[in-house]
Amino acid sequence: MAEIQDAAIAQKEGALAEARQHVVNGRRNITEQVERIAALRRDGHAVEQAEQVLATFAQTLALHEFHVWQLERELAELRPGKT
Repeated sequence: MAEIQDAAIAQKEGALAEARQHVVNGRRNITEQVERIAALRRDGHAVEQAEQVLATFAQTLALHEFHVWQLERELAELRPGKT
């Protein structure tokens, strides 16, 4: 039984590491897109599509952040007494 739980914990920890990387990547994408929008605006270009992409990045980041939160809760349940 402990082996099954250990395997479940290891799987969740791997998924959590991946989800955290998705958050890092998402934040970087947002920062870069904000910079692109500023450059487009500065050069007199339309920014509507770039702003739509930015909104999509923000929505995706929120989903990744929720996934991290969800995995952290699941891990906490698998490891009673540990935070």
